[in-house]
Amino acid sequence: MKNYKGTFLNITILILLLICGYLIYSLIFSSKSVKDVQVSNMTDTNFKITDINIKPTAEVLNGCGEKKLASLFTNYLIEKGVDVKNSGNYITDTVQKTLILLRGKNYEKAKLVANVIGIDSTRIIQNYNKDLQLDVTIIIGKDFYTLKPYLYQNKK
Repeated sequence: MKNYKGTFLNITILILLLICGYLIYSLIFSSKSVKDVQVSNMTDTNFKITDINIKPTAEVLNGCGEKKLASLFTNYLIEKGVDVKNSGNYITDTVQKTLILLRGKNYEKAKLVANVIGIDSTRIIQNYNKDLQLDVTIIIGKDFYTLKPYLYQNKK
């Protein structure tokens, strides 16, 4: 009786080890990162984020005073696959250049959003705030007319 119990436990341990090995293998080799997205695709306004694993969460704030600009950017970002949680006005309407505030620790997602709207990654500012539960906050500046959401809207 004791011999069967030991064999059963050994087989159970072996099966659990195989399952753990498979899970570790699939985690390492099959997960995609933001780096897997080719930057060349992001310069095109037809680009869309479809992989749920890299989908950034964002907040869009109008910092230049132009009416309905936050909703225009929000609609564009949603269409491109960004999960916009909030939009509205920034505390001032005198922001000259559009900025991205990095709210989480994933800089790659901030770079992805920067490419989607058409700004350089040098305009990403680290401003962690885990309470917001966002990857980025986009503050639209007076340079909005040079960015993809505005250009795309005016192409229609």
